[in-house]
Parts: sequence; structure tokens; C-alpha cells
Amino acid sequence: MNDIQRSFTTHSLSDGAPADAWQKYMSEVYYRLDIEVDRSKEVEGFLHETRLPDLCISHFGATAQRVNRRRAAASNDESEDYVFILPTRGNFKFQQRRNSGLVDTGSVVLLNSAEGYQVDVSDRAENVTLKISADNLRNRISWIERFCSRHDFGEVTLVPAISQLCLHLTGKNNLHNSFRVQEACIDLVTLMVDTANKSYCGETIPDSMGRTLHESIKVFLIRNSRNPKISISDAARFFGVSERLIYKTMQRFGETFIEELTNIRLREARELIRAVGKSNTLNIGQIAFICGFSTQSYFSVKYRQKFGISPRDDRIMENANIYISD
Repeated sequence: MNDIQRSFTTHSLSDGAPADAWQKYMSEVYYRLDIEVDRSKEVEGFLHETRLPDLCISHFGATAQRVNRRRAAASNDESEDYVFILPTRGNFKFQQRRNSGLVDTGSVVLLNSAEGYQVDVSDRAENVTLKISADNLRNRISWIERFCSRHDFGEVTLVPAISQLCLHLTGKNNLHNSFRVQEACIDLVTLMVDTANKSYCGETIPDSMGRTLHESIKVFLIRNSRNPKISISDAARFFGVSERLIYKTMQRFGETFIEELTNIRLREARELIRAVGKSNTLNIGQIAFICGFSTQSYFSVKYRQKFGISPRDDRIMENANIYISD
């Protein structure tokens, strides 16, 4: 499925019934829903959507209304998603599985689209919603079902980080490498659930926070390794955690942020060094610059320390091996 970015606002309607148009669009973005509004008042709202292959992100804002996911509609639909709703303005009440609660800004609730539920949105409230395939999330978090129809379980520093990322992604942006964007979002959601209050469900949940964050940091480093100015503070801002937590997480796996970043750069550099016999072969200085090293001399020192040979000699040896094999 191709990526989709689209927006709807009741202000853009030239005529017709805003309430009917609003329900139609809500059902297109999410799934079949019944929207109850005060027909004596004008219905106003906006809904911005970014849809990726396994993830739908939306930014919602509207006048007061009740959103019903009917059991019959949930039973007839052939899909099952986990739906994370994070208020960014105002609040809303929810009901599902005989659970209910008030969800304020900075909190999150998790609902299952395969079951009926009800959400009462306060006037002029806004939220971001992530709709993720249930199978996808169960493969990552085997205990995810324990949090379904629960709220206030999200780690307090990660909930706003996820909200801000979603707001950015539902803006008018040209997405590059949407698969990685999708994986980064789902990684953050996984981390948020991993760091949830372990006593919430009355039993211990396996602590995979370190492993999940470590894997996410490694992905972050790979994506940003060519940036010579990337730093641990950039990673901390991206994940919405402290620099100390980044440092401790890497230390737990016997690594440091800088060492891992340097190793990633060196591995890419060696691939380019050994890409010989091609018309577009880069010189040593170009490779050092492309891979994020500040100077060629520093690059050469680190290369020799890592591989036991200088970049130039490694290229000469690779050329010789190709010549012999030919």
C-alpha cells in the first residue's frame, strides 16, 4: 500500500451536512464509527492522517461529541488493531470491557478495534491516535493485551515525545523512507509499554526496557552515522530521555555511544574502500567525509586500529586480490 497523507476540515465544506460528512470521514480514517453530536450546534472539526503500510497516525480536533464503535461493526470488520489515543488538548472519557476512565493531556489509553467501545470527547479537545496491527504489536510485546482498555500506563517522558512526533508526521511533510519512520514510531510505542508501571496489572512484567532502547539507539546511529555532528544529546532529545539513560543503556551492553557510532562509520567506510574496479570509486578523503569523520587523518588512525591496516593499503590489497582472481 502506498503512503497516504490527507486532511479533512468541516470549514472546507461548501454545503451539505457537516455532521454527516464528519462521520463519513472519521469512518474512512479509522473504521466504522457512529458519531453522536448536538445537532442544534454547528459541528466543527479537523482530521489529518498519515497512513503507512502497518501504521496509521492521525491528528484529531473537534467540538464535543460521542464516538461509538458498535459491537456489530467490530464483529463484521475483518481487521484487528490496537489503538493508542493520546490527548494533546483537553480530555476525553472512554469505556471498553467494563473499564472506564478520564484521559487527560499527557496520558494515553489503549483500545482494541475488534471490540466495541465508547469515547466522549470534550469540546475543542485534540488528540493524536496511532492505529497499529494487533499481530504486529503482539509479536513485539507478548503481554500487550494486559494493557488493553487501560489508561495512565504510559511512561511520563515518552508519551509527550510520541505525541510530538505524531503531530510532526501528520503535518504537511514529504516522508522519506517511510518504512524507517514507521519502525521508529512503533519502537517508541514498544518502549512506552515496556516502561509501564509493572504493578499496574498486579504481576511482574519482563523488563525489556534496556534491550528495546538499546536496539532503538543502534537504529538511530545507523540512520545518522553520516552526520559528523550527531551526538548523544541528539539521541536523548529524539527518544525523550536523559543523556545519562542513553549512556547507561549502552554501557549495559559493553558499548559506548561514540564507540558504536565510530564502528558503524568504519564498517560503511570499509565497504566503500573495497568497492574497487568501478568507475565511481571514491578517494580516501571523500570516503572519510561521507562516513561522518571530521578529518582524513583521524579516519585513517581509527581504521588501522579497527582493521589492522590502513585504508590505502586495504584498497591496494583488495585490488591485488581482484587482479589475481581474474
